[in-house]
Amino acid sequence: MPPPYVTKVSSSATGQMTFTVLIDGLEEDVTEEEFIEVTGAATQVGGAFAMINQVVNSPTNVDDKGTGSVDVTVTPSPAKKFRQDLDVTVFLRVSRVWVTVLGQGQADRNPEHPEIIPPGEHRWGIPRASAQVYAQ
Repeated sequence: MPPPYVTKVSSSATGQMTFTVLIDGLEEDVTEEEFIEVTGAATQVGGAFAMINQVVNSPTNVDDKGTGSVDVTVTPSPAKKFRQDLDVTVFLRVSRVWVTVLGQGQADRNPEHPEIIPPGEHRWGIPRASAQVYAQ
């Protein structure tokens, strides 16, 4: 996915913060609804911070250039309050959501020299299935 960026940050009377995230490179005519993960943090000089980690529906407001936006709302840490008179710095990563199922054992990369699993160690390394997550 191309890089996203935040176009707006707002805070409510309840203290929650909403980040409007612009996302490029989307398909205008997607028939199935796709999920994306938005992770990162917002910080401010003086110690205010908010962790961002949500799985949200892909934008439905995609324009003819493949650009859309999503809103992500979080509750910042109560330790230090965000101040109106200071800039906010936001670090973000946006990615598609994939699920992978692994079976118990180890898929040997080289059958002539199988990897030995030490006693007491467990591994799940046999691929069973993987898929991108879509709404039903």
